[in-house]
Amino acid sequence: MADAALNAPTVSVVIPTGGRPTWLARAIRSALGASPDGRVEVIVVPNGPHSAWHAVLAEFADDARVLVSPVETPHANVARNHGLDLARGEFVRFLDDDDYLSPEAATQVDVLRDTGADLCSGRIRSLDEDGADNGLVGFPESRDFACAAVEHSGFSQPTTNLFRRASIGPCRWRPDVRRFQDNVWMVTLASHHEWNWVHVEREIGVWFQHGRQRTSTGRPGHFQEPKVVGALFDLHDALRREDRLTPARAQAISRAIWHYAHTRFALHPVHATRHALGAQKIARVAHPPHAIFERAPLRWLPPLLAEWVLLPARWVALALRSPARNADYRRRV
Repeated sequence: MADAALNAPTVSVVIPTGGRPTWLARAIRSALGASPDGRVEVIVVPNGPHSAWHAVLAEFADDARVLVSPVETPHANVARNHGLDLARGEFVRFLDDDDYLSPEAATQVDVLRDTGADLCSGRIRSLDEDGADNGLVGFPESRDFACAAVEHSGFSQPTTNLFRRASIGPCRWRPDVRRFQDNVWMVTLASHHEWNWVHVEREIGVWFQHGRQRTSTGRPGHFQEPKVVGALFDLHDALRREDRLTPARAQAISRAIWHYAHTRFALHPVHATRHALGAQKIARVAHPPHAIFERAPLRWLPPLLAEWVLLPARWVALALRSPARNADYRRRV
């Protein structure tokens, strides 16, 4: 047992992959540099019926640091949980197969060891397949983990975060979630316990933007209750029940629910209204985190009334959009 502990990797990097072999090798190569002492295991979890990964992984066939463990279920969260269960590292991170880490990611290990924190996050840059640099992805101002976890920001993107594996405990990625998987994961963690979280202003990696298949999928045009909204309500209930709910956290959760209500209002106003009413019960002074609600005349109206006032104009805007833009909008919300 002592020898096993001695040979255990410092960092485990879990990479789910399914039907996107184009950038997989790049992700693996970047993950191999994720620890300052070189002791890394990269757990690649192909999921679903796709087989193109075989050719990609031939490059790493003789590298003992790369472990390949397929699962039949075509679901990234199932793959992430499988990889997490296999992980042996003191620290663990999740990396999508189209993204990649920078050498700075290895410095997060030293930060966690120096501080004793549970989680270290950094900054990520958004690049697209045409080579355009979209800049650093937005990051929450709050350094309260629960407040940051509910924000719609780069903090939830897996590439940015390195976890102390023992701190994750029984938390797992939810296999019933197809969309907003990263957001639900962070909310789940916030529900579980208080996190000792540190943040570094370093570029940890790249969030790669492209128009091909995404990890999270939905059925365009078909109403799906966003699991993330339910997770936000569950977080509120858990924090209140455990006496961890502060006014700032209530405000952040309410604004997060408002975000999803506003985003979906034009397509599903009745369902969005129900979510908005729930958000108002959590924090009456909250409103959608969008600049238009800060301007006259909408700032003088109750936010739910403002949503209904805006609705005809949003319907017109949807009608005037190209079919391709409309399809993309419906897919994203």
